[in-house]
Amino acid sequence: MIQINEWLPNPAGTDYGAEWIELWNDGGSSVSLADWKLSDSKKTYSLGDKTLNPGEYWVLNAKTAGLTLRNQEETLTLKRTDGQIESTSHFLGTAQEGKSWAWNGAGYAWSEPSPGKENIFSAILAEDNLPRGVALNKFSSVGIQEAALGAALLLALGIMFLIKRNDDQENIFRGGDQENRGTFG
Repeated sequence: MIQINEWLPNPAGTDYGAEWIELWNDGGSSVSLADWKLSDSKKTYSLGDKTLNPGEYWVLNAKTAGLTLRNQEETLTLKRTDGQIESTSHFLGTAQEGKSWAWNGAGYAWSEPSPGKENIFSAILAEDNLPRGVALNKFSSVGIQEAALGAALLLALGIMFLIKRNDDQENIFRGGDQENRGTFG
């Protein structure tokens, strides 16, 4: 499998020309990337005629690829010739300056940049991998309040529908028809 292994969306200092993306062949056979596509949130880059051998890393300069990596909530997607997604990588919040977003075997985390080499993770970075100022479930408190209000309105409408539908219940809740009060049947 070809993995989006590591990428640097927010280099220390200026971003222009310093951003990069690393692909890695973690499989047991060579893979031709002819007609494969790599895209960020705005643009798509055709990978050309590159072949990655088993265990090989390939570092692409984002500027050369025509990609501009966003520093907030960016997504990279790698698609095979048939259009199927081979690998995708996404982070929430703001990219840590000077840190790469790297594959750790189970998911992605911020790491020390290591282009063309095995990814480097430290205990300090591992503790600091949650986005700052962004709800992890991507719901804001306003969204939750709106959802609760919507649920309450739907519940109220459902109850009104049931009441209207059943004349006996309508009579009980509204005081009923005076001439039928007290009679059954």
